[in-house]
Amino acid sequence: ESHNGESHNGESHNGESKNDHRGAVVVARSGSRDPADLREDLYHHRHEFTFLFQVLDFDHSGDLNRDDVRRAVQLVNKASTSKGPRFTDHDADSIFKHLDVDKSGTISFADFTSALTRQPKRPW
Repeated sequence: ESHNGESHNGESHNGESKNDHRGAVVVARSGSRDPADLREDLYHHRHEFTFLFQVLDFDHSGDLNRDDVRRAVQLVNKASTSKGPRFTDHDADSIFKHLDVDKSGTISFADFTSALTRQPKRPW
């Protein structure tokens, strides 16, 4: 069993996790995790999240702006193999608002990591 309550086969104790086709663990959105576990996992993956933030910072300003988020959403749409709905500019704006934790108009790395550890009351 791993430190976050999941067994090695990807199932959580409440049965809400499963392995995707690559063997990665997928946690259902409705599942709640202990905030301390989330912070620990974020710390464990801090290099990956730092890299992700840098990749999304298309203009290399050190912060993510609304255009960076829209471009990221467009890339997700292009890369997606799902036949499900695509993200819209409105969705990108909603994601931006969720990630702009301090409501400064840009997403700092602190905003980014804080948003990743918050459990939203509802999807954006």
